[in-house]
Order: sequence, then structure tokens, then C-alpha cells
Amino acid sequence: MFGCKNDTYDENMERQIFGLPQQHFATAQKVKDTSALFLFNYNTRQLHGVFVRNGPAGA
Repeated sequence: MFGCKNDTYDENMERQIFGLPQQHFATAQKVKDTSALFLFNYNTRQLHGVFVRNGPAGA
């Protein structure tokens, strides 16, 4: 699960790029092609998904 706030939600959805803090990079690298991904907006408390990855995690 990835998180966002109102000020980053539109960019996440438009670019279909979800991020995590650097300390979670190793976890992001474990996401597989078959993993179900979700985006949680901390401001609205809404969960969006299901998404799938379109490539490996990058820095």
C-alpha cells in the first residue's frame, strides 16, 4: 500500500507513479507483477485501487 495526501494525489494518479520514503525502498523492490497495489489518501481517508506495477521500483 502506498500513501499520499491531497497535494500529491493528482500527480500520483496522472503519472501513475507511487512513492515511498527511502527507508522503504527494499520493500518496494519486493513488489511483483502479480501484486495488488493500493493508494491511500491520508487526508480524505480514501483507499484507491487496484493497481498493478508496470516496472521495477526505481530510486
